[in-house]
Amino acid sequence: MNIPNVLYRKNRILLRELTKTDFKLRYQGSVLGYLWALLRPLLMFAILYVVFAKLLRFGSDIPHYPVYLLTGTVLWSFFTECTTQGIQAMVHRGDLIRKIAFPKYIVVVSTTFTALINLAINLVVVILFALLNGVTPSWTWLLVPVLVLELYCLALGICFLLGAINVKFRDIASIWDVLIQALFYAVPIIYPVTMVASSSALAAKIILLNPIAQVIQDVRYSLITTESITGWSFLESPVLMAIPIVIVMVLELYCLALGICFLLGAINVKFRDIASIWDVLIQALFYAVPIIYPVTMVASSSALAAKIILLNPIAQVIQDVRYSLITTESITGWSFLESPVLMAIPIVIVMVILIWGSVYFRKQSKFFAEEI
Repeated sequence: MNIPNVLYRKNRILLRELTKTDFKLRYQGSVLGYLWALLRPLLMFAILYVVFAKLLRFGSDIPHYPVYLLTGTVLWSFFTECTTQGIQAMVHRGDLIRKIAFPKYIVVVSTTFTALINLAINLVVVILFALLNGVTPSWTWLLVPVLVLELYCLALGICFLLGAINVKFRDIASIWDVLIQALFYAVPIIYPVTMVASSSALAAKIILLNPIAQVIQDVRYSLITTESITGWSFLESPVLMAIPIVIVMVLELYCLALGICFLLGAINVKFRDIASIWDVLIQALFYAVPIIYPVTMVASSSALAAKIILLNPIAQVIQDVRYSLITTESITGWSFLESPVLMAIPIVIVMVILIWGSVYFRKQSKFFAEEI
């Protein structure tokens, strides 16, 4: 998939219209309509809660277990909807594909966007339910979008891979339906990881190596309770602990680089000096990031300077990856910056640059042909 192609005006329009059409058709003819986007996961949660929480007494040792269960149910419903619909998207849109020439991956992406819309609606319900249940808001709630992005990337990759195979071998969709049912019990949605760990620590570790389980547990840890077992708190091997963290950090760094490319790339079409200016800035930025020197060296001279350095998203990602892969003695933003607001600044910077850059690129793209 060529990412810049998504930003072409005709592709953006097609993606938007396919997403709107898919969302409308999914609930067309039903009495409750769009309410099913909320009711499906809520009804599934109600059944699981009555059976496993009330009858079988699961999660009695977990604070806010109803919210804990609802969060897992909502995320699982998103992953299931995203993959089952995405895998069959090419087959369902066969008539459109045969009639019009356009990038075929847009069909898959539009289907997953519909699932994202449903997830956004459901997450609002989860947050409201959490507040009513007495969960205290925290700065860690800001990590939830990053974790959802990780789960989305996993689901999108599965859709591209199995969706392409399903065009030729239609059994893939049926096989995936069976696998997704089996996978439901391999992910700690209805049962806490502590229950598995009490019987077999090895089995709990294997479960937490599953990216879906890792995301669900991390979201629960960030959103509900720090008593949720996460991969990075339970896995003893630094390499195993580092895998999900490094993936998230690389995604964050990629989003930052992509946002800069959108923003400066659009400006560079009209003002060709931007490329030369950036070459100079990138050289200066090299010395503003702790690549060749440790943060401790700066902190020993000036704690304020060290904090300013760690507010740089590039420095934050580099230090977090070092902490995860090499040594826990590496100073990270979340261990050195005292204020939760300061800890959130690097992520906010990345999101602002990515959104600003993509919006600006979109507005200027209509003038590119004239300027080039």
